[in-house]
Parts: sequence; structure tokens; C-alpha cells
Amino acid sequence: MLTTNLDQVYISSRSAKDCDVTAAELNALGPGTCIPLAADLQKVEEVERLARELSSREKRLHVLVNNAGAAWGAMIDDFPVSTLNVIADNLKV
Repeated sequence: MLTTNLDQVYISSRSAKDCDVTAAELNALGPGTCIPLAADLQKVEEVERLARELSSREKRLHVLVNNAGAAWGAMIDDFPVSTLNVIADNLKV
């Protein structure tokens, strides 16, 4: 039986290692529990897998913050004009 636990948060990242490290840091801060679930949200099958994983753990989703997007890894003043495609892709609905 699934229960609703309002003092836990799930985080996801393409990098399982980064996800685990961040969850450990957040758990050390407390209170509450951070649960890492690695997924590459650039791939439809990974989005679907993440949704199934969350559904198997929780009855409902209370809040979702989707901060997935691509970046060029430089300061805004240094980015090449060609990366405008990346910005446009991040804004697509």
C-alpha cells in the first residue's frame, strides 16, 4: 500500500552520481528525505520510466518543478550565436 509522505522530495538528473551526491547533501541538511532517481529526460523512454518509478512509490504528485534543459556551459556574454537554437528548444512547450 502506498502512503503519502509530505516530508520527502525526489530529484532527478542524467548523472546518477550527481543525483546521489546531491541527495546525500540534502539529506544531511534535514529535515525530510531526498530520494534520487536518475533519468535522462532528453529521451521519451526515460521520461516514461521516471513516471512509472514515481507512480510505483507515490499515490500522487504534489509539486513538480521541471528544470530540464540544455546549456552551452559559458557565461551569457561568451555564448556563440549558434546556441540560440538551444534557448529556443528549452522554451518549447
